[in-house]
Amino acid sequence: MNDPISNQTAYLLAKKPNIFTPLERLYNVLADQGLMSWITLEDYRHLLETDGRFAVFAGLSEALTGDTFASDASLGLGVLDFLTGPWVLLRTRRFSTTEVMQELLLYLHQMNEVLETTWHRLPNMPESEQTKDNLLHMLMWGDLLEHQLRDTLTGPEKTESGN
Repeated sequence: MNDPISNQTAYLLAKKPNIFTPLERLYNVLADQGLMSWITLEDYRHLLETDGRFAVFAGLSEALTGDTFASDASLGLGVLDFLTGPWVLLRTRRFSTTEVMQELLLYLHQMNEVLETTWHRLPNMPESEQTKDNLLHMLMWGDLLEHQLRDTLTGPEKTESGN
């Protein structure tokens, strides 16, 4: 497709150090440049999904498909997906599987830090208990995914036995 919005998106993604970029972040950058005055975020997503230069992932579960993770961890991906939002990837960029896994590991680590900080800052009041429980549940899944991704990158840690 040869339109200014798609072309500018491709340009931005080619220049960014990250492999995955949140759709909403791209939309906001283009809006600041005056390109999005007549297009909604939903329309922008559809535009990128129909342009072969881009891949749009719904969230972590779509980016981490395959046999990489145990099935119990994949159940937690649905819990985390709403935090990740859609991501955009420029298909013409060259990157290794290790680079993708490292970026996802960094993202999970940052997300876990935000969840933990938020959990600590919530007041200990009865009306915030459900929110704290939800944050703790998301942090548990995020931590599990982070450890499994790290194990995938480095291999499971070998435990030394006395035998």
